[in-house]
Amino acid sequence: MTRQAHKTPVLIVGGGPTGAMLALLLAQQNIASTIIEREMLTSQASKAHAVNPRTLEICHALSPEMQLSIRKMAASAVEGGWVEFLTRLNGREFGKLPYERQDDAAYDLTPTPLVNIPQPEFEDILFAEIDKHSDLIDFRRGHVWLDFKQDNTSATSRIQGPDGEYSITSKYLLAADGAGSPVREALGIAMQGEPDVLAAVSISFSADLTHLTAKRPAVLYWLTDPAVRGTLLCYHADRMWSYVTVHPAGLLDMTKYTDEHCHQMVLDAIGEDVADLKVNAVIPWTMRSEIATKYRQNRVFLVGDSAHRFPPTGGLGLNTGAQEAHNLVWKIAAVEQGWASDALLDSYHSERCPIAHQNATQSLANEGRLSALEALSCPQDIWQNDADFNAWLAADNKQAKIADAVALQAEHFNSIALQLGFSYSADQPDFSDVQTFTPRAFAGDRLPHGWVTISGVRRSTLDWIKPDSYTIITRTNAAIWDDYVANSKVPLSVISPDDGADFETDWYDLVGLGQGDALLIRPDGHIALAAFKVDATSFDTVETTLANFLHGTTV
Repeated sequence: MTRQAHKTPVLIVGGGPTGAMLALLLAQQNIASTIIEREMLTSQASKAHAVNPRTLEICHALSPEMQLSIRKMAASAVEGGWVEFLTRLNGREFGKLPYERQDDAAYDLTPTPLVNIPQPEFEDILFAEIDKHSDLIDFRRGHVWLDFKQDNTSATSRIQGPDGEYSITSKYLLAADGAGSPVREALGIAMQGEPDVLAAVSISFSADLTHLTAKRPAVLYWLTDPAVRGTLLCYHADRMWSYVTVHPAGLLDMTKYTDEHCHQMVLDAIGEDVADLKVNAVIPWTMRSEIATKYRQNRVFLVGDSAHRFPPTGGLGLNTGAQEAHNLVWKIAAVEQGWASDALLDSYHSERCPIAHQNATQSLANEGRLSALEALSCPQDIWQNDADFNAWLAADNKQAKIADAVALQAEHFNSIALQLGFSYSADQPDFSDVQTFTPRAFAGDRLPHGWVTISGVRRSTLDWIKPDSYTIITRTNAAIWDDYVANSKVPLSVISPDDGADFETDWYDLVGLGQGDALLIRPDGHIALAAFKVDATSFDTVETTLANFLHGTTV
């Protein structure tokens, strides 16, 4: 049976978090899309867990209610705010580190600090939001993308659905189909980097381990006993866990991972018998560090894991995909609405590929630093005996080496500068310290967040940004811009908050906005034109900036 051919403005291949974000961002721009997802049901196997502040800012801009649902379902900062280094879950503690910036001070940098939420639950919230946009989003589960052909105006894909094969013709084809991306393979786009860093196995299991976590709650438990070396990920201490072990590349023998063996491995990692333990999934995977050589080929764009593969050490993969979707969609909308040329879409690669390289480099460096934890390798027959353990600690300056090894992992669990400070300007230097983020307001930077109360309502300065227009923030009479805005081919909104705005910090000084100055902000919240004096030349300056970028020249 052949299904009727279908047309859609945008075809999204892959219905995971990146595909869902693409569809929601397109719907926000009033652009219809069709999602093709091969799986009938959402996988409940635990995967990613960190949704970082920039991704949450994007979620908030999509729907404040959705962002609040994510935060409500996520682990509290107490439950998910630490990384513990232990022999086994019930064993000795060597030290701990904060997990990212979840303290109250984080709200000075972002209105939405990082949260820990199991990827399946994060996806469920995205899918619930998609259901609200059924007029614009056609989500098809159990449909497999086969191949396609494209020309300068469209791409026609062959799809295998439950009822037979059919075709979908779309103006844009967005590949959010994961690390093995059939779309990328069909295009012949190569990946560059390290294809085999390590082999790994994730064992997802359910158990109530709150009696072991109550006194030392954490999201990650790094186990250093040589017999169980690996990582326990705590999604929900009373029911959802994952145990991850790694092996040298090419040396993973999955025939050993029987149900009985995996069950015992988890018990050994915990360190005691657990009556309600149930192994739910055993998933082998390869740790890679690779970036696609190009993100665009004519009508097709790679987004998320189809464009890059990072080691999970740093939690940057899912978030990088969400931020790529954010970068790409407003540009598609600008082209479709006629206020930008197709050349603007080339900036998706030139802006996002360097960010992927930056994140891959950090993730790989984080993985490399883990070798220092060998200093914590204390076998069970030593750590279970107080006298033997104290003697082991006293020998060979062991305590100092342990402290140094734990401290060395700090960048792994705090990369706030990468999360909020990435810039789309090639002129900005690489970060020398990913743990320290000092907001700045140069072209290419995300507009710095600040809390401001106007007419009794407390909001973030990020809330001024409109996703479907450029925004001018000015400390002068907004009426000066009326004629320019009215005659501009580019949608513009003007914010003049100076009168009656009560800032909690010196935000104007931070962004360099003096009296009579203005900022020009892109629809994705990144600065197009840093603070400039509003005078007779200002309109020409804004016009030139917009014309250059929207027609193919990066800021």
